[in-house]
Amino acid sequence: MQQLSQNAGMVWMVKPALFFSNPETVASNSFQKSDTANLHEQAMLEFDRMTDTLILNKIHIIISENEDEKAPDAIFPNNWISFHHDKSIIKYPMMAENRRRERNIDLPFFPDRVVDFTSFENEGMFLEGTGSIVFDHIHRKAYASESVRTDFSLLSMVCDELNYTPVRFSAVDKNGLAIYHTNVIMHIGYGYVVIALDAIPSLEDRDFLVNSFTEDGLEIILISMEQMESFAGNMLQLINAEGERITVCSMTAFDSLSLDQVELLQSHSSLLPIDVSAIELLGGGSVRCMIAEIF
Repeated sequence: MQQLSQNAGMVWMVKPALFFSNPETVASNSFQKSDTANLHEQAMLEFDRMTDTLILNKIHIIISENEDEKAPDAIFPNNWISFHHDKSIIKYPMMAENRRRERNIDLPFFPDRVVDFTSFENEGMFLEGTGSIVFDHIHRKAYASESVRTDFSLLSMVCDELNYTPVRFSAVDKNGLAIYHTNVIMHIGYGYVVIALDAIPSLEDRDFLVNSFTEDGLEIILISMEQMESFAGNMLQLINAEGERITVCSMTAFDSLSLDQVELLQSHSSLLPIDVSAIELLGGGSVRCMIAEIF
């Protein structure tokens, strides 16, 4: 079986026409805050600085613009599409109706194969891309925490398409509510995993996850619930044009980390913190959510 790479060397990012707190998503996203201030301009500056920073670090980036002013979350393209090693794409069903408008955009290339699960929106079933799924491509596993936005039966269908193994668990926030996306709980890079195990109430689930990581040789880097709420789980490791691994995180996440955690992460790759605080506040997502990897 072909060995797959964990890290993409090319990414796709989408700049929205107008950015604000999406009223259709706030009920299921405890990380998102209501729009108490007009932060569109600040958010767009953050988007531009992030793309500039990735370019300076020799990450190949394709930037598109979404002209629909009623699609504020277009800035998070990873929730509706994923690109795969065989040059196929998967399109995912999203819960918020206005988020489905985000798909009305030209793709950065023509895929060899399109797998489209969006019709499941009509059945009230959702699976929001690499927000809902954290892929371990090397070991062909797909980790997912169940929520109203993450349906396990759809996860199994995606895994059947990719020949991956689904790894299912449940995670909750400090109020005991299901966490909306898996990629705020955990991040998998080359040789390591960052995870908030305290967010997983079931000891059986915890043990199952730890055993899965251990058998695959991943170093487990634990983060606390408070660090998770600062988006410390919402990281993404990429590989640049010089073959260097770079783990992108937000400044909010970086500032929440201890010196020991920073040293552990830097033993695996360079850390690249970027300030996206307005986007985090209004969108309830961070740097990983803004990036769709292209393999």
